Amino acid sequence: IPVAMLVFGSPDSGSASDAMVVITVDGVPYNTLVLNEDTELDIVSENGSNHIIVRDGQAWISDADCPEKICVDHNPISKEGEQIVCLPHKVVIEIVNAGSSEIDSLSQ
Repeated sequence: IPVAMLVFGSPDSGSASDAMVVITVDGVPYNTLVLNEDTELDIVSENGSNHIIVRDGQAWISDADCPEKICVDHNPISKEGEQIVCLPHKVVIEIVNAGSSEIDSLSQ
């Protein structure tokens, strides 16, 4: 008799060095950054612009030209599953584990 086994990791599973910052614009993969490598990135689309900073194991949107700047006011994210969304610009940044299927689907 075949036995299926499901294993669920906690949101903290995997080390911070394995974490990636996955960025999508209008639902389309835009870029993937390593969470433990400090970098800055400007996203400019037909919807507007956002400035993303990854520093000290955290990611955040430091500037945006959207009207309410809710994304700019959001606390930095650092744990798997956390997201920052800029609705007017259709930008989503999310922390994922480097071994996740979402990373695999973006690289294909």
